[in-house]
Amino acid sequence: MSLSKRELHPYFAVTTKRYMTLVGLFAVLLSGCDGVTGSGQQAIYHVSSEKEVSPSDADMQVLINRFRTLPGSLSTRVKASEREGQSYITVENAAFADPVANCVARHVGKMEIYSIDPAAAWLGQSDVERVEADENEGYYFLNFSIDDGAVERFTRLTSEHVGERLTVSVDNEVITKAQIQAALGKRFRLTIDEKGQAQCLAAVLSNGMLSQSYRLVRQP
Repeated sequence: MSLSKRELHPYFAVTTKRYMTLVGLFAVLLSGCDGVTGSGQQAIYHVSSEKEVSPSDADMQVLINRFRTLPGSLSTRVKASEREGQSYITVENAAFADPVANCVARHVGKMEIYSIDPAAAWLGQSDVERVEADENEGYYFLNFSIDDGAVERFTRLTSEHVGERLTVSVDNEVITKAQIQAALGKRFRLTIDEKGQAQCLAAVLSNGMLSQSYRLVRQP
């Protein structure tokens, strides 16, 4: 098999292979997260869910933190508010597309990294320190940094399963698969198909889990 650009990342010792069967899954999972940046203007989103939510709820703080870690948003002012019993999130100088915002709110954020059986996950959400979206020569990546307490276990498991597939799922949906080429440590990189998908998942996985999924509607 000839090498593609996606396979030339020996430092991270992971090669990702795209699967045609996942194309439909990505479309459902991200619903058009194309990653096109917004105009930098103020964005106000109405927040709704199956259960009532108020600006003081813990989930709202998780959402605010997710927005703050989207590209171009580190210094952005994000706040939650309430009007007539309805909750809103206001983002000043939003530098991301509405589909990315909805992707961030839709994902509860339960992550599992495993080889074959998701019930025997090697890493979970609590093991993640930081996930960053990256781009190089038209390819998109998630750069993982895991907790020190999980490194020894993860290194041992990946060394015992070289040549097998590493699967990453979020909210019980597979987002990518990779071939383990060598033992992995504290930091590793995985290829993601779309820019918006990488931006969304980096924000979701870096800021803890929600108690439920949310829907955002941008206000005129």
